[in-house]
Amino acid sequence: MNYTRFRFAHSTLLERGFSLLEALLIIGLIAIIAAVSLPAFYNTFQKYRVQSAARQVEMNLRFARLAAVKKKTMHQVLFRNTSGSPPNTYVMMMDSDKNGAFDEDIEIVKNIDTSLPEGLTILSGGINSVTYNARGAATLAGGTTVRIRGTEDTYRIDVRTNGAVSSQVE
Repeated sequence: MNYTRFRFAHSTLLERGFSLLEALLIIGLIAIIAAVSLPAFYNTFQKYRVQSAARQVEMNLRFARLAAVKKKTMHQVLFRNTSGSPPNTYVMMMDSDKNGAFDEDIEIVKNIDTSLPEGLTILSGGINSVTYNARGAATLAGGTTVRIRGTEDTYRIDVRTNGAVSSQVE
């Protein structure tokens, strides 16, 4: 039996690998796929940021309504668009002494973030403030919608006088 031939054939199978050209070709294909897919990923991420901020505002409006009903006192959400200080924020206030004046220094929820992420804006021309009474009904100042704009998408948050809140992309 010829063992040298078998050993030679076996060693060439184990020593075989990728050539430099094959490795560069694979790396090039991966780079092309990444370059094509990254802009789509970035756009999806931006849409998610706007949607997430709109849902947060919607949730906080609902919370203010529920807090007004639970505590049987008026609560207000005041929107500060680009002309406000600080811009693109909103404040949740409560009329703790029931005199019709809202106390901005009293936090309804501690450590709540009521600012929009960088690059998102509250558009002017919509709601300036929403005031919920003890029965959950809303008094709207300045309109019935809040619009939040990102780089490409705009979300509209609708508030009805019965206190209901909904959001959708425009």
